[in-house]
Amino acid sequence: LSGCTKAILSEPPVASFDTADPIEKIAHIYPVVDPVTLAISASEDSVTALKQRAQAGDAEAQLNYAISLIDPKLTHRDYVGAKPWLEKASAQGVVLADAILGSFYESGLGVQPDLVMAFHYYQIAANENLTTAKKQLAFMLKDGRGTPRNFQEAAYWFESAAQDGDADAQKQIAYLYRHGLGVEKNDEKAAFWFLKAAESNDPN
Repeated sequence: LSGCTKAILSEPPVASFDTADPIEKIAHIYPVVDPVTLAISASEDSVTALKQRAQAGDAEAQLNYAISLIDPKLTHRDYVGAKPWLEKASAQGVVLADAILGSFYESGLGVQPDLVMAFHYYQIAANENLTTAKKQLAFMLKDGRGTPRNFQEAAYWFESAAQDGDADAQKQIAYLYRHGLGVEKNDEKAAFWFLKAAESNDPN
């Protein structure tokens, strides 16, 4: 291995992306979500209309109304009030609602912290190919939080998120390949993913 590659392989694994703000957590590496959807700043009349559509059963409106209650610009965020709307959207197959519910249960926002429930919701969203949920699920599997520790499953989800372009996941799967955790030890694959993470302009 070259000196550069050896240096890359010596990097420690990145810690789980952790924040008390579920919207920041979900939006961190999921640019597909429209920023307007993540932080609604509409007029009161618009929010009222959004709530009416949510009450009428519109799944997208249910998600967006829930997000309006936890807008990062609000001084007081109503996590308790947002939760039932997220659950309604989740029941209609809105994957982002599952991921946000996972972060609620992981961080204890509007609910008692429950890592088993967090794992449950992240797993639903991961199985629907939501990148952030795949990464968070992998961290929980790696650390044994809300589920028995399973490096093999963690490696699967980290690599899947890494293939989506997530730099955190790229560094994590590189570390697992470097140390043979959940996968066969492979310095070439480790170097590949560390370099991919660097190319992703990850600041860590």
